[in-house]
Amino acid sequence: MKKFLPLLISAALFSCQPSEMTITGENALITAIGRYENSAAGAKMYSAGGYFTFAFQGKDCELSVLNNGEFDHSFLELVVDGEPKKIRVGRGDTTFVIKKDEDKLHQVILCRDSETMMSFTQIKSIKAEKILAWTPETNLKIEFIGNSITSGCDCDSSLVSQKDYKWGDWHRAYFAYGPQTARNLNAQYSLASVSGIGLIHSCCDINLTMPQIYDKVLMRYDTISYNFSFKPDLICCCLGQNDGIQDNETFVSAYVDFVKMLKEKNPTAKNIVLLNSPMANDSLNTWMQEVLPQVVSRLTSEGVTGVKNFELPHNKNNGGAMHPDVLQHSEVAKELTEFLKKEVL
Repeated sequence: MKKFLPLLISAALFSCQPSEMTITGENALITAIGRYENSAAGAKMYSAGGYFTFAFQGKDCELSVLNNGEFDHSFLELVVDGEPKKIRVGRGDTTFVIKKDEDKLHQVILCRDSETMMSFTQIKSIKAEKILAWTPETNLKIEFIGNSITSGCDCDSSLVSQKDYKWGDWHRAYFAYGPQTARNLNAQYSLASVSGIGLIHSCCDINLTMPQIYDKVLMRYDTISYNFSFKPDLICCCLGQNDGIQDNETFVSAYVDFVKMLKEKNPTAKNIVLLNSPMANDSLNTWMQEVLPQVVSRLTSEGVTGVKNFELPHNKNNGGAMHPDVLQHSEVAKELTEFLKKEVL
């Protein structure tokens, strides 16, 4: 059943005026960025933080999306002219109206806040006076690889009360440290992240690791081959929280092999930065301070260039389930941004 979700952006909501232009999800005026599956009806976006972009001319725009998966709802971030708003969509079709005061060109980003396993998001149609292609102008593309932290898991507990909370209700990938860092640097971004995933050991009864699923779209279930359409200039990799303290040699060797695979799969990536975990306690962080430089040193000795490590601030646990909250993600993003500006870019 189609649901109608009125959305107030900056003006009083009233019924949408007849539009002059309608496009469907496969139209080339819609740009998809992230890990998605191509279909005849348009891109099916699975990845947390994956997003669509377009622009419309006028005061209003009607947007219809399909949310489909094993969960009965998902969350999206609707960003119009740089102003973000989180919206909940149920399983199936949802149609909502964007209203703006000014009759001008408006830029739209529709971003998946929810985790990769929750569902896919697909634009079904857009109606407006005029619809145009638009993507942020940038010469820099960054991929962020990681786990629940990178996915923005449980970072915004203000959205749903604790008593009403269901897993995924506090996810807000748009405000995770990676997308915030990308916006700080005026870069496009893509997240390759799954809650619970590790390099050699995953938590939460997950029998997969990141090296096994890196080449997939629906990463949590190791399905749908990814075509590597996003060509990053830089990769930031944040793994280790779910591994916990492991044998040094086993972990270092696995990370060396994974970085070599990243280089092979992403020939445009001139630099790879290995990050510690922002939610790590002191003992885990101390261990990561020990092993990450070893990974870089081993790679350098084997002739692999452009790899660095950087220590993010840790003990960031103000969000749900001891994860960083939105403010702490901002703090992490600020430090990572400054490091990348000074040491990498």
